[in-house]
Amino acid sequence: MKNTLLLKWLSCFLFIFAGISQGAGNQPSKVNKTPAETYTSQSVFNDHLGISGLDNPRQLSISKDGKQVFVVSGDDNALSIFTRQKGGSLQFKQVFKNSDNPALKLEGASDVISFNNAEFIVTSSFYDGAVSLFKKTKAGPYEFVHTLSDNLTPDRVFKDPAPIGKLDTLQLLGAWDLFKLDQQRFAVASYQSNAISFFQIKDGQLSPDENVNNVVNGHRFSRPLAIQSLGRAPVFDTLLVLGHEKAELTVLNRASNKNYSVAQVFNLNKHGCVGPQAVSQVNATNRLYVACTGSNNIIVLSDLGNQIGKKRLELLQTLKAPSLKGISSLAFTLDGKTGYGAAESGRGIVVLNTDYRGNLEIKKTILHADLFAVSSLTLSDINTLFVTAAKQDAVFVLDVSTLN
Repeated sequence: MKNTLLLKWLSCFLFIFAGISQGAGNQPSKVNKTPAETYTSQSVFNDHLGISGLDNPRQLSISKDGKQVFVVSGDDNALSIFTRQKGGSLQFKQVFKNSDNPALKLEGASDVISFNNAEFIVTSSFYDGAVSLFKKTKAGPYEFVHTLSDNLTPDRVFKDPAPIGKLDTLQLLGAWDLFKLDQQRFAVASYQSNAISFFQIKDGQLSPDENVNNVVNGHRFSRPLAIQSLGRAPVFDTLLVLGHEKAELTVLNRASNKNYSVAQVFNLNKHGCVGPQAVSQVNATNRLYVACTGSNNIIVLSDLGNQIGKKRLELLQTLKAPSLKGISSLAFTLDGKTGYGAAESGRGIVVLNTDYRGNLEIKKTILHADLFAVSSLTLSDINTLFVTAAKQDAVFVLDVSTLN
């Protein structure tokens, strides 16, 4: 597998948690839980107990009703589907792999989202430069529908010095992040195309949203890795695009004709941010948090709203700490009081709190000895955190109720 800045494909390791220690003598035994047992309610590993498709898991998505979990793998080039049983435990149901059907276009699978009560699943693929559509059948399992791609090989896209030019018709080269706009439309941040593009599910098929794409295609987004909204769903009148290369945040405003235009470009590099990789929004506090992978800090921004005479974003804080080294994933509770951060180049999960002054601070690091190379963090509710661990080829379900 190719070695790039974005995807550090890592080899497989199987992790075994330590056992419980008990008291001695005739006294009632005391159970001293290890950190793993304190927080881990379930762990599922690739090629264990019939589970497949988790070699270097990249991202995880949960259906709106919380009953299904979807995971994409960058080394298995796969989409794995789980259901959540009573009590929240994961049960493996289905897997799609490039090795079984190359038409899937899942090489370097990077993100996954679901639509319409999980009737449809959409995946993005970094190396295939593609978005793929899957549909739930009446019998229950999912089936592959089709893929949109310019069908350029990874060697042509990432190694050939010749310009791509007009061959990049879909702006999906290095497709990385998916952002759902509503139950039919979504946007894609594509690193190698240096662009974002818009698509829709119409009549059970994927198609580009040409009217919107024609407006934004002329802007370069500094090698985008993430798209977020500003403001409250379901109306996404403002989008935020995180550019990795020059550490820029581009604010896109949508006009009455539903087309987006650039309203502001915020330079994160001026505030000590290098190599940003993730952005998280908290509506309740109008704040944004950016994980700066290359400079080991978190940038905290205030969303000022569409106020006349003011830019949309304003710096509030730069949080620096050794424990944030290489931070690349973020997740925050809806009220913004608690957050979690992790680094694919590090170990454990950093617990973040907002103090009485409104500043972000580090509370503690958990599971430092048990989790490493975390590729994504996803909160299903205030008490449940899903973790994909790239090097451990695993998904961990954590009970974080004691940390809120």
